[in-house]
Amino acid sequence: MKKLTIMLAACGLAATAFGQGNVDFANTSGPLAQTNQTMLINPNGSVNSGTPTGSAIGPTAPGASWEFALLMQSYSGTGPTAAAQLNNLISEGWIYTGASGAGSLGAGKISGGANTVTTAGDPGAATSTPNQFIVVGWSVADGASWSAFLNNLQAGTLIGGTYAGVSAVGTGVASSSPPEGIFNGTGLINSPINLAEVVVPEPGTLALAAIGGASLLLFRRKK
Repeated sequence: MKKLTIMLAACGLAATAFGQGNVDFANTSGPLAQTNQTMLINPNGSVNSGTPTGSAIGPTAPGASWEFALLMQSYSGTGPTAAAQLNNLISEGWIYTGASGAGSLGAGKISGGANTVTTAGDPGAATSTPNQFIVVGWSVADGASWSAFLNNLQAGTLIGGTYAGVSAVGTGVASSSPPEGIFNGTGLINSPINLAEVVVPEPGTLALAAIGGASLLLFRRKK
């Protein structure tokens, strides 16, 4: 009985740390998500040095072609926020909150809900606790859920011609009522969420990279 009590108490502590909370995950008044033709990315999310040749920058088209996820991590409340790189999200400590949305509200807008309940890594679990957050967006062809997209991102199998990107970092103080704001405010996400086009390297480029790596390995062995 004593062991069971201890186990239940431990579960209670875990629920406090990763419990439910509420966030305002809808950018009805901006900033908008947009396809950014000034940058390209590789199928693993790293930056590609190529030159974009597509259409001009503009908001994502309304409809079910886009998915968005809210990620967070704790923040001391002072000093610089963590950088957010699409190909290093997990290693940089970002946690999926369980809050997601689509692009069905209109061009560039996220239908995440004005009072969305979050779960794991919840920003609103402990009121008055500073935290930082980002929004990740991607074409639904690369995954209909955060877990599916993350699997493709980590495997380097994002599809050429699709789009993916991550917002600037916002900071806030956890609150359950009213829900914690994400967009439009001091320290929040105030700049557009740029989604870059995915390009798949040509087979010849991959072959040259492989030859270069093999030559470097051979050179090191000779030394």
